[in-house]
Amino acid sequence: MRCFASTFLAVLAASGLSGCGSLFFAQLEEPDLCKTVSVDFPATTAPGTSTQMVAVDLDVHSDLAPFNRSDTTTQLQLKYVEFFSPTGIADFGFVDAAKITLQSTSGGSCNLPDLVNYQRDPSSAPQATLTFTGPDAVDLMPCLSAGSASLRTDFSGRLPTTPWSMDTKACFSGKARIHYLGAK
Repeated sequence: MRCFASTFLAVLAASGLSGCGSLFFAQLEEPDLCKTVSVDFPATTAPGTSTQMVAVDLDVHSDLAPFNRSDTTTQLQLKYVEFFSPTGIADFGFVDAAKITLQSTSGGSCNLPDLVNYQRDPSSAPQATLTFTGPDAVDLMPCLSAGSASLRTDFSGRLPTTPWSMDTKACFSGKARIHYLGAK
């Protein structure tokens, strides 16, 4: 037992002196954090191409407060955004282009590039569901930890001339590492 304690203290001291980071940490991973919102749209009266916007508000500041510490590193990535319509349209063939961005709604700065830019392939068949995959290497935490944000999708195309509704499901993956007895 005395040998174990001596070895443990020697390893602890060596890691602290060598600057090789945390000796002990806890890591939490959540592969699917999803939020779904429903939106109703009026009939488009303008002939030709028009635009429509959908926003998923993300007010997770209070949920992230326990991770907003100097000994914690966090990462949140957009996995995908899925659009499906329960009423009013049969498919999304009217969507020619779409752009997804993350915008701060609490006055903070959010300088991320567009998360998704979609241009419909005219030769592909219209789909009843649109699914856009998020970028792999974009961390959304700097935008979300400052307060609330909005995941905004701008559609353009020949929008429906009858009222319709759409459900939007945004899914994220998250990771948090809390460091003990050492630096990040």
